[in-house]
Amino acid sequence: MGFTTLLALLGCRSGIAFEYGELASFVRRHGGRVHRSLALADPAPCGSRGLVAAQPIPENDARTGPLVVVPASLEINAARARTALASVPGIGELDNGAVVVLWLAYLDAERRRSREDTFWGPYLRSLPQDILELPNGWAPLISGDSARYEALLDAAARGDAAKRETCHLEAERAAAYASRVSHGLARDFGQHTGVDAADVCWALGVVSSRAMGGGENPTLVPLLDLCNHDKAGAPFTSFDTSGARVAARLSARKRRSGDTSSKSARTAVTAENWRSDGDDWCLWSWRSGTARALAAGDEIYADYAPEYIEAGEWFANTGFVPPPTPDE
Repeated sequence: MGFTTLLALLGCRSGIAFEYGELASFVRRHGGRVHRSLALADPAPCGSRGLVAAQPIPENDARTGPLVVVPASLEINAARARTALASVPGIGELDNGAVVVLWLAYLDAERRRSREDTFWGPYLRSLPQDILELPNGWAPLISGDSARYEALLDAAARGDAAKRETCHLEAERAAAYASRVSHGLARDFGQHTGVDAADVCWALGVVSSRAMGGGENPTLVPLLDLCNHDKAGAPFTSFDTSGARVAARLSARKRRSGDTSSKSARTAVTAENWRSDGDDWCLWSWRSGTARALAAGDEIYADYAPEYIEAGEWFANTGFVPPPTPDE
């Protein structure tokens, strides 16, 4: 089974319109922060949808705290996936990436089957709704959209024939891998999770294009994954640099964990509750390391990859290749 089988399943997925305000409220409701002047634009200045300032955000706001804080309790990660799927036979044999992909496929299939909204519904509706919408460079090879694929290759290569061939070969390899993994996981776990190969392929595309935390521990973080990449933007950071409000939240978390010792809120981040809560995620308005005021309409970018990534990997995972920096 391969691309043809997945193509036959593409029409089986359906979605509900996504509303940015619902997702922002979801993050705030669970202890996070989303600056009131942020909005989602489609298209944003970069050409695709992205986070922008709907109203001016002064430099003082950018300097004194992150524009977005997403609590670690809203991570979709391997530890939570393993707990949720613990009763599924064979789940312990999967690596972290596969178990996150399978759980995401399960969560979205559950959302689509349910008459009631699910806990993860606000986030799931913010994601591409089927394989046809995935940004990955390999996705058009799965969906059979050759025109889109050629356009993505041309944009990524910028006239460089060698880079174009590199991206093409990596996309073909990734598409074959996606097809093989999707059918394998659906065959081995579909009966217990209610997912098919198209569900798994969609989830694999989401995780490979949006996950943070590296290949060994992929983590999906709601709302932050709406940011587009720019090398001059701020990397996503942990929240313990953002001041008293976060320290107060951490202190509350410490109390919830049953730790009543006199250690400070900041010290509590290394206590036992670290293992379950981890660390919250922040997005700052920085530009080349300096706090940046935002005018209405300005886009907020993030640096996806502080380390060097090969062009073919960029293309296969995200569908684009950033322009080289002066030191590359």
